[in-house]
Amino acid sequence: MPGAFVMNMRRALLTVLLLAAAVPAAASAGPLVGMADDRVLLRGGPAADQAVAAWEADGVDVVRIFVQWDAASPSPSAKKRPAGAYDFARVDAAVDRVRAAGMEPLLTLTGPGPVWAMQDPSRGSRRYRPSPARYAEFARDAVAHFRGRVHRYILWNEPNLSFWLAPQYAAPAMYRNLVNAAVPAIRSVDPSAQLLVGALAPRSQPLSFLRSMGCVDARYRRVRTGACRTFHPITATALAYHPHSVTYSPLQPFPGSNDANLASLGRLESVLDRLRNAGRLRIGGGLWLDEYGYQTNPPDPFLGVSPARQDSWLQEAAYLTWRNPRVKLLTQYVWQDEPAAAGSAYSGWQSGLRYANGRAKPALAHFPVPFFLDASRSLLWGQVRPGGAHPVLVQRRTRGGSWTTVARVGTDSRGYWSRRMRLVRGASYRFVPADGAARASPARARQLARPPVGIRARTSQIRRFRPIAGAGSPHGYPVLRRQVAPEGGHSRIGGPQDEVRAAGEEWRREHPLRLARHLPGHEPHQVREASRLGGSERS
Repeated sequence: MPGAFVMNMRRALLTVLLLAAAVPAAASAGPLVGMADDRVLLRGGPAADQAVAAWEADGVDVVRIFVQWDAASPSPSAKKRPAGAYDFARVDAAVDRVRAAGMEPLLTLTGPGPVWAMQDPSRGSRRYRPSPARYAEFARDAVAHFRGRVHRYILWNEPNLSFWLAPQYAAPAMYRNLVNAAVPAIRSVDPSAQLLVGALAPRSQPLSFLRSMGCVDARYRRVRTGACRTFHPITATALAYHPHSVTYSPLQPFPGSNDANLASLGRLESVLDRLRNAGRLRIGGGLWLDEYGYQTNPPDPFLGVSPARQDSWLQEAAYLTWRNPRVKLLTQYVWQDEPAAAGSAYSGWQSGLRYANGRAKPALAHFPVPFFLDASRSLLWGQVRPGGAHPVLVQRRTRGGSWTTVARVGTDSRGYWSRRMRLVRGASYRFVPADGAARASPARARQLARPPVGIRARTSQIRRFRPIAGAGSPHGYPVLRRQVAPEGGHSRIGGPQDEVRAAGEEWRREHPLRLARHLPGHEPHQVREASRLGGSERS
């Protein structure tokens, strides 16, 4: 009898394991897909209409929009509070555009503020010690205005940078006071609003900022002096954060122990949890990443990566955030490059999926269909955007062979899928939405004219990084050259940039219907080639 019981248990366990291998690895839905580009959206007009339509077609769920305090204020340069109410008309139009397209607006209520709202207006500054009471008034009026149309807000942007809040030595306490004043004011007009705090920049010691905001020192001992004498912990919904990796891969953490990019989110989570467990920060454990992107070279020669690398790393970032159950939102920042300023080789952000002139970068073709091969886990992963349940065909081609369907999987409610399987050395992989989801709208059908998404990729475990001799970024971080270790690992787009460009030019010379003839009724999505297998586990 015991032997039969053990045998039945083994059979049951085997059945569970087989079922687990046949369904997507993520039992719960992965992150929402976000977009942020105020320069395009807030200007309105046909350009904003076209951008919003493209975001909808590409599966964006959430659009982050700034409500900048001084821009909405009457007479922002005045030193005394003038008569008149806040004007949210420009943001109104953006919110209505986004909602009409079925996406959710996420508003950031941020400075700089009007001069008259500073504690010392005589300085003429719009960032120096803003009045918590004035900010609470602004936040209350904004939330009352957008109530019923907007449900989530971020309180301030990047308070750990002097461009947004000054002086920085006092910024953690100032920010705590701003939030603590704004939260009850907002709750008085919309008790159900979800309030996100932080939105910290990744390189200006955000972890030290959080500890100071929670009035603890580097060893998490409570501080009771100075601004911490009257400490009251922030109470809100969750933390927003900007884990930009700059020129680092999604797997390479920033070297500074108090900085945190995407690869070092574990540092951030550790600090967050210690503050929450000590009662120094009363928020949930989720992470809302309302900015992430890679600037490209061209056009930015200082902090840009190649367009092909941007394409590869954005997809890897999407995969890594899917693996992290604490990440609730991953936002592409921005949609279109900011143009260069007069007399400057670059300015602003060049992390768009389109160049400033509107021309598409390689990453645009893959934004709605990210795909990643994690050879260390024998795992294929992807997403079909817009989300929803889609049947997906996973296909493989060996060298000299043709494409063969090796698995049929279904996506989860947000379009994510994954499949563990034995990966064949030297084979290429791709996935195809079997329901024709890639042609769900005219906007998506036009994407067939873009370069084919079946660009070859090799799996290479990126384990070591080293600075290029004599080179560095103007922000103090070394420009890194990727060094490939001999063992296998994760996929990356391979080949020099001119090879990728040549492939795109060759594709544009062909009729866009060639792809339909290649695989009738479907659009193949990215090819990954398993050149070597193995590699170590990733966290």
